[in-house]
Amino acid sequence: MKRIGTCLLAVSMMLALFAGCGTSQTQAPPAQTPDSDAAQTYKIGVSVPSMEYTFFAQMETELEAVYPKDGVEVVVYDGENNQEKQNKDVEDMITMGFDGIVLMPITVEGAAPAIAYANEKKVPVITVDREVTSDAGVDVIGFVGAEHIQMGEQCGELMIAALSEMFPDEATWNVVELEGTQGASATLKRGEGIHNVLDKDSRVNVIASLDANFSTTEAISIAEDMLIANENLHGFICHNDDEAMGCYQALVNANRVGEVAITGIDGTLACVQTIADGGIQGTVIQYPAMVVLGVETIVKYLNGESVEYYNYYPTEAIPADEAQSFIDAGKPY
Repeated sequence: MKRIGTCLLAVSMMLALFAGCGTSQTQAPPAQTPDSDAAQTYKIGVSVPSMEYTFFAQMETELEAVYPKDGVEVVVYDGENNQEKQNKDVEDMITMGFDGIVLMPITVEGAAPAIAYANEKKVPVITVDREVTSDAGVDVIGFVGAEHIQMGEQCGELMIAALSEMFPDEATWNVVELEGTQGASATLKRGEGIHNVLDKDSRVNVIASLDANFSTTEAISIAEDMLIANENLHGFICHNDDEAMGCYQALVNANRVGEVAITGIDGTLACVQTIADGGIQGTVIQYPAMVVLGVETIVKYLNGESVEYYNYYPTEAIPADEAQSFIDAGKPY
């Protein structure tokens, strides 16, 4: 468990810039709203799937940049990519009297028991980046995050563009898809978006969709095996940048950088720099500061304000010819 003290600012400039449009669906505030004249203090727990992933580690940095503030304390828990541990962490938050929980579920259905317990104890939960299924039988006050299907489509479009440039005379492009954590909403939706694009192009032949668990280490192993097994391989399309960096390392190890296209999702600085240097062909950036919006939204709810259920953050495709400009603007993390 990692602790960071927090105090809530009114609305940070970054949230004003990036807080996306919500739907017309709103969540009613708690039945008993606090006295508006009394200073409110809240303890909010934030559970991330694993600090091993660059995106989630950056979320803690984003929280540290804002909190402590206005009587809001935030405590960050590392799920260590273990659903049982994440559920236990949520139960511990409730036992210790946390006022609200910001949750990034490791899997779509796996976190349902912990959310059900929070519902029973009347502790509000908001999901960030990853969702729970609508049929899970549990209630959350809302969702904050990027539209993962759209990101998958943007990643697919970057792959098509890269293949067209690198292999213009090939009638068929053999591509390997590296998937994220099985059962995670991000994996399901990014994969859907990727196939929305790739499956419509008759030149693309997805020869394998393999579980790399959003991991650089697992991606290296998979990519090395696929390079050996397939002499005529044209692309690796990855569900996140950690996987993309793993594929790039496999190409480095095989002395084949530039011979196979790679695209990813997340917008990490390491990946975007590798794009600028010519080793990877593109990625799609999403912003870890969405977690701050998650905290702010649950505090609004606790203060008796209605909140939008869906709060989308924007994403941006980063092709090779724009990578340096994104770095210069300080966007990658």
